[in-house]
Amino acid sequence: MNDNVPCVILAAGQGKRMRPLTFVIPKALVIKNFQTLISRQISFYLSHFPRGKIYITIGHRGVLLKLYMRVRWPNLHYEFINTKNMANAFFLKKFHSNCKHNFILVMTCDNPIKIDLEFLYQEAAYHKVSILLVAILDETNSLPGDRIVSDNNGVVTELRKGLDSSLLASGLQLINLQKCIETVSEIPNPDFQSLWSLALGDKSVRVSSKHPQIWSAVDSPIDLFKKLHQNDE
Repeated sequence: MNDNVPCVILAAGQGKRMRPLTFVIPKALVIKNFQTLISRQISFYLSHFPRGKIYITIGHRGVLLKLYMRVRWPNLHYEFINTKNMANAFFLKKFHSNCKHNFILVMTCDNPIKIDLEFLYQEAAYHKVSILLVAILDETNSLPGDRIVSDNNGVVTELRKGLDSSLLASGLQLINLQKCIETVSEIPNPDFQSLWSLALGDKSVRVSSKHPQIWSAVDSPIDLFKKLHQNDE
């Protein structure tokens, strides 16, 4: 088992749906149950990969996030990737195709989650995927986001908003760095939709056979208030 899988936490967005809070701070620093959203994700990751390196994309109010990390996590092995005004998969341009890591874990800063990361890594490595997506079951089709359609073997055939599917992309995915860097090499400013679309053509995107034990979304101040005391530990 590779105990050094690096992680990218996406924290560069403007958090428009969280305004007016995000007029002042980045969404990653919104507090839920006495802990910032980004610290929840960091703690979750370190519980599985304590020696791993964390990359944090920054943009909106990035100076505040840098200051917070310096004070709250002074001994953490991390690095910032500035993706201000760039698409959400632009961070891939910061890695080289000869990177020593096979897979990198990618997660949003605002979707607290609990799942067996070691199992996900083993599953991705076994199937030699480009991308392994973690999905939640939303049988009511009521939550916003990208929907996943897969065949009986777990190979994803469609992935976008508006699909009639109970599988909702959770915001957590394992990416094969070398394959995905090559996939977007000709795209100056790649986003996940373009990356997924190209990888789907190669039938190299899978949905994990395991769903999160805990998952939530923080999309607005009202949503935050409603989930203020929700247990997502």
